Amino acid sequence: MLEDYRGVEGWPEREITAHPPLCRPCAPLAARLCPHLRGKVVAVRARQVSIDGVYGDVYRRSNGPFPVLAEKKKVVFTDDWRRKWMVGAQLAATLTGCTVVDLAELGVETAVRTCPVRTDAVA
Repeated sequence: MLEDYRGVEGWPEREITAHPPLCRPCAPLAARLCPHLRGKVVAVRARQVSIDGVYGDVYRRSNGPFPVLAEKKKVVFTDDWRRKWMVGAQLAATLTGCTVVDLAELGVETAVRTCPVRTDAVA
């Protein structure tokens, strides 16, 4: 599931995302709870997913003993020299062979919670 940018030409082909894949039963819950997806979610099937980057903060050398923050919330690809200076938060993947899928066509009702949730989990 991704944020909906269908107005952008060529989207979602070659989309870079840090959103993890999910199963059909969990789609309604993810659409409702993820702040990035709320109100503008679309399901996408990708023929190929290449994990080729990291999302996080990039640091650089400083005059002192500790590195300093250079860039926040950035995707750095595996062939980029800055990856050595990154504190990663999530893997990033490039999606190819993409097809936008209507959630209703998948039989997913976005208002119904169908995914089992652990009550003892701590967020």
